[in-house]
Amino acid sequence: MYILPRNRGEEALLKELLPVKKSSFINNVRNFFLEKGFVEVSTPSLSPYPGLDPNIEPIRIEYSGEILFLHTSPELSMKKILAKSNLTKIFQVCRVFRKEPFIDELHNIEFDLVEFYVKEEDYRTLIKIAMELLLFLSEIYGKRELKYKESKAIIDGSFEIVSLEELTKSILGKSIKDVVEEEFWKIFVTHIEPIIRQKKKPTFVIDWPHFSSIMSREKNDKKWLIERVELFLAGVEVMNGNTENVDPVKQLNRMLKEAKKRFGEDYEKYIDKEFIELIPNLGLTSGAAIGVDRLLMLFEGLENITSTFNI
Repeated sequence: MYILPRNRGEEALLKELLPVKKSSFINNVRNFFLEKGFVEVSTPSLSPYPGLDPNIEPIRIEYSGEILFLHTSPELSMKKILAKSNLTKIFQVCRVFRKEPFIDELHNIEFDLVEFYVKEEDYRTLIKIAMELLLFLSEIYGKRELKYKESKAIIDGSFEIVSLEELTKSILGKSIKDVVEEEFWKIFVTHIEPIIRQKKKPTFVIDWPHFSSIMSREKNDKKWLIERVELFLAGVEVMNGNTENVDPVKQLNRMLKEAKKRFGEDYEKYIDKEFIELIPNLGLTSGAAIGVDRLLMLFEGLENITSTFNI
C-alpha cells in the first residue's frame, strides 16, 4: 500500500504524481473487496448486446461487418458468471464507455468503475458495503471530510437514507405512481438534487420509480417502486445499485421494450437470450457499480473527472 506525502501541493505536482495516486487508489479499492472475500473476475469490453438501461447510451462500433458495443457496464457478463458458478461474491475493476449527451466536470465518455455482486442479499446490504468501503478509504487517506465545490460529506460511520417516494409527496403532494416520467425527472433536477447537495452525511437515495431501471426488482408492497439505491457524497452520485430482477419473463419484456425504442426493426437480435435463461439461477442477488474516478476526485479534492486520467 503506497500513500503519497501530504501538503506538497500545487497543481503541477498533483498532475505529476497522479499516475501513482490513481494506481494506489485502485489497489486500495481492490484490496477492500479481496479482504471481504470477493473473487475478482474479468469480462469482455465488447459485446453484440448493448446495455439497455434507460438514460445510458452505448457506443457502437463495426468490426468485420459485425455491429458490436463497448460495454456501459460489465453487468450482463458478471451476472452470467454468477449464475453459472458456485461463487457468491464477485467484483471487477474496469473501464466502461458511454455515449454521453454532454461532457462536463462529472461526465465523460469513458471512466473507471468497480462493480460487485452479492448472492443471498438484497439492496440494503449494498449500503453496508459502501459505508465500509468509505471508512476503509477514509482511514487509509486520513480524510474525514470530502468536498466537491460548495458541498461536503463527513465520513464518520453515520449516513442518511432518503426516500424519493416521500420527497415526491412533499414536493408535489402525490405519490410517484401518479407522476409521469418526464415530470419526475424535471422535479428530480430542479428540487430533489438541490436537497441532496445540502446533505453533510453520505446519503443513500432509495424508492426509485420503475422506469428508472430495467434490471431492478420491484418492491413487494409498492409495485411502482424498485429496490434501487444511489449513494451521493458531497452532492456527487458515486454509486448505484439494486436488488436484481430474476424473473425471466419480466426481464425479457423490459429489454424488448427498450430495444424496440432504440433500434426499431430487428430489435430482438440485441437481446442476450442466454442472460435471460440464466437469471433465475441468481436467486436473491444484489449488485452495484461505484465510479472510481468520482470517488478519487473527492478524496483528492479534484473538480473535473478528466483530472483523474494520467495524461
